[in-house]
Amino acid sequence: MKTILSRVKLNKKQMVVMIVFAVIASLAQMVAPMLVSKMLDGVSGNNKTTIIILAVVMIVLSVLACVTNIVSTNIAAKLTTRFSADLRREVFYKVQSFSAVELDKFGAASLITRNTTDVTMIQSFMILLF
Repeated sequence: MKTILSRVKLNKKQMVVMIVFAVIASLAQMVAPMLVSKMLDGVSGNNKTTIIILAVVMIVLSVLACVTNIVSTNIAAKLTTRFSADLRREVFYKVQSFSAVELDKFGAASLITRNTTDVTMIQSFMILLF
């Protein structure tokens, strides 16, 4: 993995934004149970204004979590797609430098498979990681 990352650079600004949005979405999802417990306390105390305020806050947090998840996933998809394209280009250039003997040794089908399937697997791993 170190060799791969040394060849292809990731956009650090997008990585930071993606991580910030993922943290915001996670925090919004973790706050929801606390709000539900406070809402139940309002039900037992027959406090309708507290229930309505907490319901609105929960709706806003849910929308915020959805939006930040969508943005984070979109950025992750862009990062991994660009990374995979760069990696495929690097593999292609490396294969182009092979001699005829090396091409016969590995086989064209094997090299094509490695340039598609293996890079796709790395891309899938990275999108899950992000």
